[in-house]
Amino acid sequence: MDLMDRIDALIDRRHLLGHPFYRAWVAGTLPTDALREYARQYYAFESSFPRFLSAIHSRSDQPDVRDA
Repeated sequence: MDLMDRIDALIDRRHLLGHPFYRAWVAGTLPTDALREYARQYYAFESSFPRFLSAIHSRSDQPDVRDA
């Protein structure tokens, strides 16, 4: 097994859609409170994401990237 095959195997073992949370969500067995908490945390991340991107782009050493 070469390096890429080993990397792919590691990724496959940790695939997001194989996580018990997502399997329960897809199956319709995820408790409402768990989904509510997920939504709360997801919103906190997503609402901050534009600031994360802005911080990265403003620190670029390439002027054309900073000015975009």
